[in-house]
Amino acid sequence: MATKEPVETAWYDFIDANGGGIIHRGNKFLERISLKTEIDTVPTMTLTIPLEEMPSDMRKWNTMQIKVFLSQKYVFWGIIDSFEIDYAHYSVSLNLSHIVAEHRTQFMPVNLIVKNMPLKNLYNQMDFAMDGWVYEFSDKAAAARIEYTFSAENKLAAISECVEQTEDIHWRVKLTEEKVVQFGEFGEISPVVASEARSFPDECTDNQISEY
Repeated sequence: MATKEPVETAWYDFIDANGGGIIHRGNKFLERISLKTEIDTVPTMTLTIPLEEMPSDMRKWNTMQIKVFLSQKYVFWGIIDSFEIDYAHYSVSLNLSHIVAEHRTQFMPVNLIVKNMPLKNLYNQMDFAMDGWVYEFSDKAAAARIEYTFSAENKLAAISECVEQTEDIHWRVKLTEEKVVQFGEFGEISPVVASEARSFPDECTDNQISEY
């Protein structure tokens, strides 16, 4: 039976997107945390926190990121897409995209021709990989052969192009670590909803995160 942990094991850090240092740490949640993760898709999260938990200078919000920790096991490293302040209830709702979306900020070379190359070999090259990221492969995914001409698409689009060249290989974000992309044969992942009012299961697989 899975053990239960108290909600105090959920917290969030606002961090400097440029240097990575912690700007503010909080552990108060006003509503359920909505976390959606699917194969071949950037995970997203919406959370609502007290306004007092926001860093004081939100004019710099576009230089901040936020890490949300759940059950001392799961971590969601988010880019702040937008936020909405509710002064009547003294709260703020944040809409986040997982940091894997930063793959959109780097681009492939023009007319890069790949012929019959194992997928894992591609991600040993910086043309495909991003600095600071880890790429994990099932045995089948590692051996999958890719044949495609890449031409200046962003690196997230390139990930999708790679798996589309296979029969049943997909990609997903590993939510037990900060910056890991996994390639393999995955089933569907259900949307996740976490609540500050409940305990969180300590044990569940990455492919079975149904509800914390």
